[in-house]
Amino acid sequence: MLKNYLKYINLILILIFGIITFFIALKFLKYNQLYWEAMGILLNAATICGVLGLFLYTIHHFSLNNAIIFFVISFLVSLISELMSIKWGVPFLAKYTYHPALKPFLFNNVPLFIPLAWYVISFVPHVFLKYLPVLVNKKRSIKRIFIKAFLCTLFMLGIDVFLEPLAVFVNAWSWHIHGAYFGIPFTNFLGWFLSGFITHIIYLFFEKPYKTVDSRILYILEVYFILYSTVLTTMGLIKTKIHIHSIIPFIIALFILLPFWIFWFFDFQKRIQKYTRVI
Repeated sequence: MLKNYLKYINLILILIFGIITFFIALKFLKYNQLYWEAMGILLNAATICGVLGLFLYTIHHFSLNNAIIFFVISFLVSLISELMSIKWGVPFLAKYTYHPALKPFLFNNVPLFIPLAWYVISFVPHVFLKYLPVLVNKKRSIKRIFIKAFLCTLFMLGIDVFLEPLAVFVNAWSWHIHGAYFGIPFTNFLGWFLSGFITHIIYLFFEKPYKTVDSRILYILEVYFILYSTVLTTMGLIKTKIHIHSIIPFIIALFILLPFWIFWFFDFQKRIQKYTRVI
């Protein structure tokens, strides 16, 4: 009974997250610059709702232990990477500064929403890749761990190639040196990949075995989550094209991300057909 209630709470939280974030996205599309003093509260509210919704989704789809493990690892890796980069320029090999209105800050340097958003972004590829044949194996293996960590990090890199120029454009953060990629140093993507790979490697080594229990509500949540992430990604790509006046981020992101969407689409069709035959 409690699990059923949690499923519906999860659905409500994800819907709230969607409404708030979509509102921010519309504002983002409307204005050339975001007024972070006014939008900061909404940004934090959207991020927190997303974290809670995803966390509950993870409990039912990947187990409570894995939900806790992944959140702790992703949060800490992100926070440590950010603090090291802001102070020493490692692992991104360049320093940057966040907009002062992006409060609250952790250790006076990193906005709270950054490691929370990293948790959301880094978990998305696990939803896409959960049923990839080469990864569906209850027996833990070094090969499986490295393949999945690489693919998940590659997915995150596909998000960053257009997210980073957008963030710089709206002045969410600024780099101390002008890089070749729309003002962003190429080393940023190396640091992003390294941080992501470390996140997934550590998680996959500590991941606990789990059993997936199919249900209608989880299929609904999965479809909603995938479609919603697709809509936001598309809006971001459109914004990039309009204001950065280049299709390069669009082409790179599409090249990296499209295979993930294609695999998920055909795999989901097979799973839903199997599920409907059972019921």
